[in-house]
Amino acid sequence: EAVSDFDDARAALYCNYRWHCKYFKLASIAEKVLLVLTALLTSDASLRLWLGPERYLNSGAEAWELHRHIVVWLVLGFCTLSIVLRPFSDWQDNAVDVLCRVTNFASAAALFLAARPVVFGMETFDRSSGARCPPHDSSLAASLAEDEASG
Repeated sequence: EAVSDFDDARAALYCNYRWHCKYFKLASIAEKVLLVLTALLTSDASLRLWLGPERYLNSGAEAWELHRHIVVWLVLGFCTLSIVLRPFSDWQDNAVDVLCRVTNFASAAALFLAARPVVFGMETFDRSSGARCPPHDSSLAASLAEDEASG
């Protein structure tokens, strides 16, 4: 009986969306595809592959942070689109969608800022250097140092 009442499979996919935003699900899928393509094509390893190791180092492409810039702008763009369009017919669905997109943007921005050597005038840990954490003054650290020296 439930199957006979079900008119169209597409109706179930788009029933939560307002009429003028019925294609928003495709935009959401496009966002995911663009994020995956960005990760594949603009990561440091991909740029090194496309440009070649020597051109990559000589061009300073590592400093471009191309991947991080594109991800932050994509996430911000789709977050803005979701806030402006409010594609769902129910306000709770819109609130959850906006909250998730704002959280995604905050995560992308935090990753972008954490990868930089200086953020807001404060130095962060530079992963490219050979810097190590300072030694601990604990008895465990002392016993490990003795084991390394004797072994």
